[in-house]
Amino acid sequence: MSMIHSDVGGYTMVDQCLDGVCVKYERRCELLMRWTEMSAFTDAILRTHPGSGPGPGEAQIYSSNASKLHFAAYARVHQALCEYRWDLMQHAETTGIPMARHPMLHYENLESLLTQVMIGEEIMMAPALRPSPDHVISVILPKPPERDSEEFWVRWPSFERVGFGRHQYQNPLGMPAVFLKSGMQRRFPDSWERLKAEGENIMMQVIKNSYTCSES
Repeated sequence: MSMIHSDVGGYTMVDQCLDGVCVKYERRCELLMRWTEMSAFTDAILRTHPGSGPGPGEAQIYSSNASKLHFAAYARVHQALCEYRWDLMQHAETTGIPMARHPMLHYENLESLLTQVMIGEEIMMAPALRPSPDHVISVILPKPPERDSEEFWVRWPSFERVGFGRHQYQNPLGMPAVFLKSGMQRRFPDSWERLKAEGENIMMQVIKNSYTCSES
């Protein structure tokens, strides 16, 4: 599919035992926030869902001030990408190339990479796929193709220039491992500037520990 979206935080909630086999899927605060961070970049539509069996223990967007602040910030990030997303939607319509895609479409040597996703050609993301007490994630940042040889990657939301190759980065709640190609500033100036503005606000909230889950 060229354009996708997901139920932010997941849909299926199960807490049942059958023939001695017990299954429990629950939505915790960290999962909800991490999913929000990912969907703000990867999804054509940012949509929440209370889940298949929401109970008092399941985290919702409105469950705490932290989750409300966090979702509001990333809703604005999704909105900041409007210019860029519209361009990707047009390309998806005419070529079938998905908006969110495997990095190997642009970097053949990353064929076996299973933990990163690109949104168009300008954004690389390594979403947090499991709970992590130290919030450290490994990322591979490839050299751009020859036609873009002067370009480099910057870490969002700090816009700090980063090198090529494999790195490990801190990604506390609110600061996912997202990287932008420097040429995006020229090709999509509106999205670049709006991402920069929203990034500054998010960094301030992270410093204040505004996105801390009470359950952790």
